[in-house]
Amino acid sequence: MSLMLIVQGVDQVKKWIFLLSMFIVILSLGTYIVFENAKGKPLYNDINVQEFTDNIEESKYVVYVHKTSCPACQQMKPEINKVIDKHGYELDALNIENSDESNINFLKEYEIDKVPSIILYENGEEQARIVGYHDKEEIIDFVK
Repeated sequence: MSLMLIVQGVDQVKKWIFLLSMFIVILSLGTYIVFENAKGKPLYNDINVQEFTDNIEESKYVVYVHKTSCPACQQMKPEINKVIDKHGYELDALNIENSDESNINFLKEYEIDKVPSIILYENGEEQARIVGYHDKEEIIDFVK
């Protein structure tokens, strides 16, 4: 009889170890998913073409132009998030993924033909532009 109690006790311990292990795995997986989603979420302000044309009239205005389907843009998103998060910069972003005919005219007018691009305007005039992938330090140097 005592051997039977020992076997039952061992079985109970195994069940608790299994349940605890499953709880830890689920908790770890949930934490990983939350942090991965937060890492990929952009911190910039999405704007449209009208907001872009309104905002460039500001004394100093920096805009990030990108496409969702652009691999370099996707690589640059975490770098831009670091700049915004660590240095408190405000940055608007214009996604030109779905360009209809009016948007194509807009892109020609502002000579936006490559992404990713970060463009600096002062009082409605373009002052500088960087094109292609840039890391956090290069972006900070540009927007200063």
